[in-house]
Amino acid sequence: MKVTVVEDTPCTVKLTVEVSAADVRQETEAAYQAIRENATLPGFRAGKVPIELVKQNFSHSARRRAADRLLSLAVQQVLRDRKLQLVTDPLVDHLQFEFERPFSFQLTVEKLPTFTLKDYKHIKVVQKAREVTDERVEETLQVLRERNAQLVPVSEGTVSRNHFVVVDYAGTVEGQMIHGGSAQNVLIDMTAPQMISGLAEGILGMHRGEEKVIPVQFPENHPEKTLAGKQALFTVSVKEIKEKRVPALDDELAKDLGATSLEELRQRIRTSLQKNDQEDSQKEVEDQIAAHLLKVHTFPVPLTLVNLRLETLSTRMEEALVPRQQAGAITKEQRSQWRERLRPEAERQVHLSLILRAIAEAEHLEVTEEELRATVEASVAAHPDQREAVERSFAERRERVLAALHEQKIFQFLKDHAKLSIEKPTAGVRDETNEQTPPEGGEKPKGLRRLFSAFKKT
Repeated sequence: MKVTVVEDTPCTVKLTVEVSAADVRQETEAAYQAIRENATLPGFRAGKVPIELVKQNFSHSARRRAADRLLSLAVQQVLRDRKLQLVTDPLVDHLQFEFERPFSFQLTVEKLPTFTLKDYKHIKVVQKAREVTDERVEETLQVLRERNAQLVPVSEGTVSRNHFVVVDYAGTVEGQMIHGGSAQNVLIDMTAPQMISGLAEGILGMHRGEEKVIPVQFPENHPEKTLAGKQALFTVSVKEIKEKRVPALDDELAKDLGATSLEELRQRIRTSLQKNDQEDSQKEVEDQIAAHLLKVHTFPVPLTLVNLRLETLSTRMEEALVPRQQAGAITKEQRSQWRERLRPEAERQVHLSLILRAIAEAEHLEVTEEELRATVEASVAAHPDQREAVERSFAERRERVLAALHEQKIFQFLKDHAKLSIEKPTAGVRDETNEQTPPEGGEKPKGLRRLFSAFKKT
């Protein structure tokens, strides 16, 4: 077999492959013999047809059988001889097969890039020391009060900026219904920015049960070209007006949140803040390690892997940002814009995963069945009355759990071999990691989101 390199890049190799005429003859004869075992012709029983008649009547089948066999064997040999690690199935084209002549085709393979590992031990990282102060505990208590406020119907009055409003709405442009521009029983927080600019302003001052047509001007740069620069009319019906009532900071609130007293709640918050600070510190160290690895290992990444990762990131982003009742309002163009914004992150994640994989191979880091079992048992211990459900969940997600444990093990190895220095908090300077106030309508910092999930009102 003769193999010629047509193109060779870090992630793709294109080859022309030629199989000798002798091999073609051999496989052709084998194909005819295999066909003869089951072939039938008038006057002959199955398996008794003379080979000459088989060749006259079944040449098309023999051609297909021999070509498939030769192609399979040749591709396997090329991949094996060149030690190619495939990203996706190879592409075969320009296939030429004739009896008694060399068999040739072109093979395009998307492969994993090869690179040399370097500087992955003794990485310099800085870990910020954090202190859980009384001030942070009290601020968290205040936010817990806000998060456990109740929405109470308002019997009289009109919609104001501090209200929550349940509405039905339907939008039209030039007399035509807007795709995805209608919804029922939607709760609108009048204090927060809205997806449809101008709609909330039009609702201000409306009464419960009132219906109103509100004009909305879409901007010239609106992502949906059919709406860009046009005025829409939204028919809005106010079904209910609600206001937020914040509970008192007392033992009753603490009991609602699962504590016996306000003092115990404070202690639980302190413990949770300390745990979150430790997790955030470890995440910051891992981010520094990842940034260093990406900086010292520069190489292209396979497009197929990037696109797969991009699809996952895009789906997660849409699920996080778009309410279920408005999912149909996202256009193809908007999704395309999201994908382009997310592409650098997808490339970064694929790039890092290939580096971590190489480190795991170099250091023989694998997740054992014992380690996987310990993870399952730890989850069971946290939910002893749900052992069957936990076991089933882990079995269904086995590969994802193994991947997560593998990544944890690799990062733990890198942290164990890093040069760590501790940065103490500066006196008088607040640690913004868990305390920063998000912009109006924005998202709480990750540390607080994890904390509050443990203190939901019963």
